[in-house]
Amino acid sequence: MPRPPDHDSIASPPANKTIAHRFWALIAILLLAAALRAQDLHRMFDMAHYDEAYYGVDALSLVAQPRLAPFFPENFGRESLWMYLLAPSLAIFGGSAFALRIPAFFVGVLTVAAVYRLGRELFGARVGVWSAAALSVLLWAVLAGHQAFRAHLYPLIGTLAFALLWRAWRLSAIGERLSLRPWIWVGLAFGALAYTYIAARAWLALAVVWVLALAVSGGKRGALLAGMIACVVALPLIGYLAANPQLAGQRSEQVIIGSLGELFANVVAWVRALIAEGSRDVAFNLPGRPVLDPPLLILTAIGAFVLIWYTWRRSDLRGQAIFVMLLAAASLAPALLTTDALKPLRAVGLIVPLGLVAGLGAAQLHKAATVQLPAAGGVQRWAAVVPLALLAWAGANTATDFAVWVRSPDLFLPMEQHIYRGIDTLAARTPPDAPVYFSPFTPAHPVLRLRQWTLAPRPISAFERADCLRLPDAPEAYYFALTLFDPDFAEALTPWATVESLDWTAREDAGRYTIYRAQPDRRLFGEASLLFADRLAVGISGALPDVAQGGDTIPLDLLVRARAPLDRDYTLFVHLYGDPTPYEGGDLWAQTDVPLCPSSPPPTWRTDEIIVEMAALAIPPDLPPGDYQIAIGIYETMSKQRLPVTAPTSGLDYAVVGAVEIGE
Repeated sequence: MPRPPDHDSIASPPANKTIAHRFWALIAILLLAAALRAQDLHRMFDMAHYDEAYYGVDALSLVAQPRLAPFFPENFGRESLWMYLLAPSLAIFGGSAFALRIPAFFVGVLTVAAVYRLGRELFGARVGVWSAAALSVLLWAVLAGHQAFRAHLYPLIGTLAFALLWRAWRLSAIGERLSLRPWIWVGLAFGALAYTYIAARAWLALAVVWVLALAVSGGKRGALLAGMIACVVALPLIGYLAANPQLAGQRSEQVIIGSLGELFANVVAWVRALIAEGSRDVAFNLPGRPVLDPPLLILTAIGAFVLIWYTWRRSDLRGQAIFVMLLAAASLAPALLTTDALKPLRAVGLIVPLGLVAGLGAAQLHKAATVQLPAAGGVQRWAAVVPLALLAWAGANTATDFAVWVRSPDLFLPMEQHIYRGIDTLAARTPPDAPVYFSPFTPAHPVLRLRQWTLAPRPISAFERADCLRLPDAPEAYYFALTLFDPDFAEALTPWATVESLDWTAREDAGRYTIYRAQPDRRLFGEASLLFADRLAVGISGALPDVAQGGDTIPLDLLVRARAPLDRDYTLFVHLYGDPTPYEGGDLWAQTDVPLCPSSPPPTWRTDEIIVEMAALAIPPDLPPGDYQIAIGIYETMSKQRLPVTAPTSGLDYAVVGAVEIGE
C-alpha cells in the first residue's frame, strides 16, 4: 500500500501556486459549510429533542459537580465525551437550546475540515479539497450541524483518528525511529473515539484491522504504541462497562435483527435511502428525501467507479480504495444489523465515506476537463466549472430542503417545541411563587430538567393524568397540558379545583397545548382520615356505594399526601373482604393493586401537595350475595412490605373504609 508522501492522484500545477489556490479554496469551503450550518439556526433555539435535552442535563450535572464520568447510565446508557464538550457552553449560556446548538455547529464545520485532511492523506490534497466541498453541501451533514446529538461527534473524532493513522504510517515509511510521535496522536484519537457513540465501535474494529494491515508494511513499533495508548485512554470506559455489563449493549440487544432476511431487507432499504427514498423520520430528515440528490449522486457514482478502478488497476492506491469501501461498510453496519434500519444516527458515520467518494468523483471530473481542454488561451482555468456547478446545485438543493425541514409543523412534537414554548410563556406570565405542572409528562422529562431554571423559583413538576392528579396547597396553580393527548384535562381537574383556560397560546400553536389556571378546593387539605407509618395520609373523596351487584366496578378517589419527603415507591391495594375480616377468619374475595402515580412517583412529591389517586375495585360476577367490607392499605413497591396504620388506630396493616351489600 505504499505511496509517495506528496502523491496527488489527479495532477499538480506548480507547487506554490497550487498550495495558495487550495488554501483559499478550503477557506471558501469552510465558510460555505458554516453558512449552511448556520442557516435558520435561530429557528431551532426554541426546540430541543428529548435526547438532546438529556445530554444537556448530564452536561449541567458536570458543571454542578465536576467529575470524571466515562459513561452515563440513564436513557439506555451514553458515552460521555459529548457531555464534556457541551458543559462549557451550558455553563456560559445556561440550560437552553442555544447552548446545545453552538457546539453542534462547530462540530459540523470541523468535520468538513477533518474530511479534507483524511482525503488528503488518502488521495492527495486536491481530492481532500473536493471531498470537503462535497461534505459541506450534503443535507445529512448539514442537519447534523444543527442538532446536538452525541452521534454526530464520532464522524469528527473518527475521521481525525484515521487521518492521523494514515499520516503516521506514511511517516513510518521514511523512518520508524523518527515517527513514533505521530503514533501517540493516533492512540489518543482512537481512545477518544471510544467515548463518542456506540456505533463508533464498528470504526474501532476497522481501526484494529487496518493498523494490523499497515503494520505488515512498516511501523510495527508505532502501531503497538498507538494500540497501548488507545487502550489506556479507553480504560475507564472499559472498566465501567465491565463492572456494569448490563449497560454495555442493552440498547443494541433491544434492536438487533435475527435473520438474513431482515439483513437483506435492510440493505435494500438503505440502497433506496441513498438514491430514491430516504428516512421518513422528520426529526432527522426531510421525510422521504434521499441522502444523495441528483448532483451528488452523479459525483458519487463517478467516485465509486474511480474506487473500483483503483482497486483493480492501481496498486499504489489499492489500499486506500479498499479502506474507503471498508469504512463505508463499517459505517452502515450498525444500521444494517438493527431493526428500524433507516435511523440516520446509527449510520451517521457514512457521511465521511460519502464525502470522500463524491470528492473523488469531482476530482476526476476536474482532471478529465483539465486533460481534454486545450491549454491555449488559459482555457484550463475553467476545468473546475463542471464539478463546481454540480456542487453549487447540491448546495442550493440543501439550502432549500433544509428551509422546508426546519419550518415543518411536524417538528413540533419530536423536537419538544410545545413544552419549550410553554415554559417560556409560563415564565413570562405567571407569579414567581405559583406552582406549575405539566401533563402528560414526568418530572424526569429532560426538557423540564434542562430548563427548570427558567421557571425558578416556582415549584414545578409533572404527571400523567391516567396515573394521578397533583394539587398544591396554594391559592392558585398553573397547568400545561398537551391538547392533542389530553383534550379533557380541564374536565378531569374540575372536581378538585376551579379551572380557567387561558388564552396564552401563540397563534401557530393553537390546538397543540393549553395553559390552565386552577384554584384548588381548600377543603381537600383538611385532616385525612388515615395515616400509614406516619408517612402517608390518605382520605377517601366522596361516599362509597352501599349496594352493588356482581360484575360491577366500585370507583375510589383517594387523596394522598406525603407527611415527610419520601425516598421510595409505594403501591396502594384495595381489598374486598367477607364478613368477618381476614384477622377474624374472613376471606379475600377481590383485590386491586395500584402503584401510586408511577409517572410522578412518591419521591417527587412535595409535602404541600395532594395526590388524587383513582382506583377501581372490580366485583367478581359470581360473588355470593351478602355483606362485604372494602379495605385499603399501602406497601413498599420493591420490598412488598406493608405500612402499618398509625391513625386513627394502630396495630393493623390495612383499614376498612366502607361496607357494601352485594345483591343477588
